[in-house]
Amino acid sequence: MPWVIGALVLLLVFGGSRMLGDDDKTPAQRGRDAPDGGYLAVPPTQIAAEAGVDVDVMTGGRIIRSEAGGAHENERAATLWVALNQVRRWETSLTEGACRGNKGQGYYGAQNAGGRWISTRQSAHADDLALADSIVSTGYPNDPTGGATKFLHVSAQEALHERDPARYKAAAAVIADWLADGYQPREVPPVSPARFLVFVRGGGLAA
Repeated sequence: MPWVIGALVLLLVFGGSRMLGDDDKTPAQRGRDAPDGGYLAVPPTQIAAEAGVDVDVMTGGRIIRSEAGGAHENERAATLWVALNQVRRWETSLTEGACRGNKGQGYYGAQNAGGRWISTRQSAHADDLALADSIVSTGYPNDPTGGATKFLHVSAQEALHERDPARYKAAAAVIADWLADGYQPREVPPVSPARFLVFVRGGGLAA
């Protein structure tokens, strides 16, 4: 699916949210970031085992950190829910689905590494793993996004467009494209829609 947010999270400025430093990572996760534009040639199962967590929890934690950083918890949770909804459509595990790509297939990596649709580039912090575990371990029956399979960091997309308009579309153009494809935007309160939106196609996951 056409994920156009690229490296949005690298440019996000999380007003009022403390950006966690390396000391907030579990000891086993320090130094486990993938290079920008590349992948980490260590099996996800090994990385999860080092931290003593389920591999899909580790994957979820890395998605949260890589795509939503230190944002509001509802935004971070919604980001993971979008990933879960997408891999359920593919009938794959979260880890298998998140590690798709023609560069470093099966490994954690950057969203721009070989056509990957979502980033698992950054190593998870303790709070990322805790949030991922609370969602993944439930079997995810209580999706607050209503089956969304896309998200957009609106303000970050605008920043990318202003920096390089030839490469990145304006947020309004991205939204228009998705509306034309049958997606509908949904807000994630209390996060401002000027900052973050999720998108549901048709009737959502049940459609």
